[in-house]
Amino acid sequence: MTISAEEWALERSRLEHVVAEADYQLGEMRKAVQRRKGSVLDIRRSMWEDGPRLIRDVDDQINAAIYLAALGREERDYLVVKRLERALEKLVDSPYFARVDFRAEGEDAPEQIYIGLSTLIDHVDNRHLVYDWRAPISSIFYDFEPGEASYETEKGPIKGIMTLKRQYKIVRGQLQYMFNTNLRVSDEILQEVLSKSADGRMSSIVTTIQREQNRIIREEANKVLVVQGPAGSGKTSVALHRVAYLLYKYRDAMSSDSMVIFSPNRIFGDYISDVLPELGEQNIHQTTFQELAERLLGSSVATEDMSEQLEYILTKSEESEPRYAARIEGIKYKNSPRFVSLLREYARYIEEKGVVLEDVVVEGQTIATKEELTELFRERYTYLPIGKRLEKVYRRVLFLMKPHEDRRAAELYQQIKDDPSQLHTSEEEIRALSLAAVKREFGPVKARVRQLTKIEAVDLYRRLFESPELISSLAGGDGLPERLSEMCALTVNHIHAGKLRFEDLAPVVFLKAMVEGIEELSHIRHVVLDEMQDYSPFHFEILKMLFPRSGVTALGDINQSVHPYASANYETMLDILGRQRSTLTHLTRSYRSTEQITKFTRAMLEGGDTIEYIAREGAKPVITRAETEEALMRALQVRLLELRRSGVQSIAVICRSAADADRVFRRLERLGQIALVTHRATAFETGSVVLPAYLAKGLEFDAVLIHNAGAAVYGRENERKLLYTACTRALHDLFIFYTGTLTPLLSGIDPELYDTATWA
Repeated sequence: MTISAEEWALERSRLEHVVAEADYQLGEMRKAVQRRKGSVLDIRRSMWEDGPRLIRDVDDQINAAIYLAALGREERDYLVVKRLERALEKLVDSPYFARVDFRAEGEDAPEQIYIGLSTLIDHVDNRHLVYDWRAPISSIFYDFEPGEASYETEKGPIKGIMTLKRQYKIVRGQLQYMFNTNLRVSDEILQEVLSKSADGRMSSIVTTIQREQNRIIREEANKVLVVQGPAGSGKTSVALHRVAYLLYKYRDAMSSDSMVIFSPNRIFGDYISDVLPELGEQNIHQTTFQELAERLLGSSVATEDMSEQLEYILTKSEESEPRYAARIEGIKYKNSPRFVSLLREYARYIEEKGVVLEDVVVEGQTIATKEELTELFRERYTYLPIGKRLEKVYRRVLFLMKPHEDRRAAELYQQIKDDPSQLHTSEEEIRALSLAAVKREFGPVKARVRQLTKIEAVDLYRRLFESPELISSLAGGDGLPERLSEMCALTVNHIHAGKLRFEDLAPVVFLKAMVEGIEELSHIRHVVLDEMQDYSPFHFEILKMLFPRSGVTALGDINQSVHPYASANYETMLDILGRQRSTLTHLTRSYRSTEQITKFTRAMLEGGDTIEYIAREGAKPVITRAETEEALMRALQVRLLELRRSGVQSIAVICRSAADADRVFRRLERLGQIALVTHRATAFETGSVVLPAYLAKGLEFDAVLIHNAGAAVYGRENERKLLYTACTRALHDLFIFYTGTLTPLLSGIDPELYDTATWA
């Protein structure tokens, strides 16, 4: 429907008013920011000038507490007004992106609802000039076409008629264009967003949220929400918008400090770090399971991460590594639900047979019998986990020893005092000498009791693998690896070497939680799990223990399991986290790649034709055969330079492994302006990068160059998803190179879906 000149004039006039109002409020907010900042500085100055420098008595403690409480209040208020300042700055630049005219049942005329990143209310007459995209009424823009529409409120649904649906592009307060649409969120806006270059971190999708995505964002019926979606379906973006929605709706009960997102690696955490600030919210805490596990185990334990394990899997073989087959069997087994069950049995075994106590004898007198201590452990302290029970037993023994120590100290004190050779020794020195002697006499007894009552998860785990017979007994002989003895010896050797392999990390944390207890992180109200397809059952068990009351949004794609031996699936996860209050929803449309790239990549998968795509035209993927590795590198260099000259902003050369990536980078770095991405990286690199496929998941680039997809490189069926993940990083262009024979993972694809080239 054509928009009349009169309507254009009205829209421009209204926009001028809204921008002026936002600019006025921004000015007032900046004054408030300066006032709050001044208050914070004044309190800090007063603390320095008037507050107690040293805590000498109760009055000093009280005064210090008063200053700290006041400072905390002022700093919180400052952060609030600073956040509002940033929101108003965004409104001045682009106050809204959509409008719906909605006539509720019983009303004579429709209300004009303008939708933007945040709410703006006229300071003169309190009219809503802009509604926050998360407001209940804003949902009709995402969910309905003109006609019958409704939205949910706390009092129930509001039904009515949508008479107009309009979208805008506003930049620096100026209306670039607008149009009416009778469809879902317009493909015109969506196509413009998708055709842009990937020249930075992930951005918000608030202007292009689709109906199925909006329902996920606003889902509140269940505690656990699981989202399965193909590469490029917007899973992570939707999850971050969901976080922003929950922070908006439950602002009094939730804050950014009460949410956490588990990312696959630190690079990805940096890549998504701009989305929430764009939406006017503070970033929530981001971490990886690796970081969580290391905190729970303590810094004394060195650990391997998943990237290091994947590098071992991808670069070693039975021919090059004698123990490769045994370790692979161990990785498979330790990722399985069967091993979860075995460790549960082992925890029961430790409780029933693994704790052996002894009589405690002091100066020839038994102060606690084995039976008494065992009764404490098995009956009186059963409300505690094993480790805490043993700690209570230890404390009980120390309590019983105290009178004996005091009596002996008094005896020694008197002996030293009566000794003529100590005539000139002071009272304080005599007391110190007597206490030191008592410590030497009673020390061995205490050390023995400490040894009997000390429990440590890594040590218990090692002891389990020192006995293949015990493992077989606990498992009932069911589903054990063929190379059980070899696997056990390898595990023990790794632990003796002082480093936990990645396959042992989650099981050790799980065992620690069962025998030592684990503290719930009760302040966390919502947990986001990204790339959940690479989690094991142990990961979900541990997260359930840590966050038993938290809501969970879990995102994944089974087809992007870069770990060939990860065994978790949605059924496993729901069994662990709870099916009663869970929702499993599927996204089916990919928005990332062109139609040509999506058709090609989905052909790599069995059942891939269920993946829908946006009709965004582009060039077909190009598969280039090179005669030699040297020719392949020349072809890759030429293509990289061509892409740069054509203005492509973001280019990734994706290799199978980090070892390959390092070797390729050394050949390409002479071209300049290219970076090597490793598992130790903490920031997302823009421009041209070289990286292993397993670090590329979740990221996207204008152009992707697959270094070598020959059969000698990608020869295993269990690497299909790794190669698929690498190829699906491309937004606009995909180039695949190979030497020798093309990998069978690609050889069955319809030749009509790609172009070919050769390089001599």
